[in-house]
Amino acid sequence: MIQNKLFFFLFVSLPLAGSAQSRFFTDSLFSSSLNEYRRITIYLPDKYDEHSIVYPVIYTTDGQLITDFYRKSMDSLIENKLTAPFILIGSHSNEQPVGGVEYRNLDYMRMKYNPESPLTIRFNEHMKFYSEELIQYAESNYRVSIKPQERIFYGVSNGADFGVSLAQDHPELVKCFILFSVFGGTEKPFKWKEKDGIYFYLGYGIREMQHVEEEALRMEEYFIKRGISHFLVTWTGGHDRKEWELAFFKALVRLEEQLK
Repeated sequence: MIQNKLFFFLFVSLPLAGSAQSRFFTDSLFSSSLNEYRRITIYLPDKYDEHSIVYPVIYTTDGQLITDFYRKSMDSLIENKLTAPFILIGSHSNEQPVGGVEYRNLDYMRMKYNPESPLTIRFNEHMKFYSEELIQYAESNYRVSIKPQERIFYGVSNGADFGVSLAQDHPELVKCFILFSVFGGTEKPFKWKEKDGIYFYLGYGIREMQHVEEEALRMEEYFIKRGISHFLVTWTGGHDRKEWELAFFKALVRLEEQLK
């Protein structure tokens, strides 16, 4: 807790980017896989329009959680040279209720296929949207890197569950995953190998439900046995958006130092 408070003090003491002209807005695209429009939160760094360079990119689930606080904090980290400039592409989840859950749950969590329940195929449809349509749209409309080692995935809770599955199904797409409070994980056996070159940054709160801690430790045990690069952090709180925000900014700083 002392370390978290110290980092928070240092972070908020940084001068917020008074001159930064980053762009922060909502875009959208129609997904043929999901047969619906999806909103996308876009963050473009300062001077994006002045240069023709290609930027590293962070793809996120639950893009509606990426608030103006994120924008100001990302501006500050970049302006104070704690991280290199990057683009963020945040796909909003569909929070419409259906069958006692939300479409979000069906999109993010792999369900056992049931022909009597067509919604169980939603996960596969969303995986195709994310791994093909979203990334292709970002690369066609924004100057994001096409290099897997310059892509980061960021997800929390069930959004982190989806990150686990994305890393399982498409280890060639993204080489760095920030996963906080992995809620349900995946029933599929882990199959990553050291040669895949994937880096995992995991985190959970010590006041979360026990299975969240157990899933993080299960993943860490696998990583240690297989020699997979990873880092595990904890915080004193629980399943909380503010905890995830702070942990995300800390992750960006650490990744900047570690993955150079």
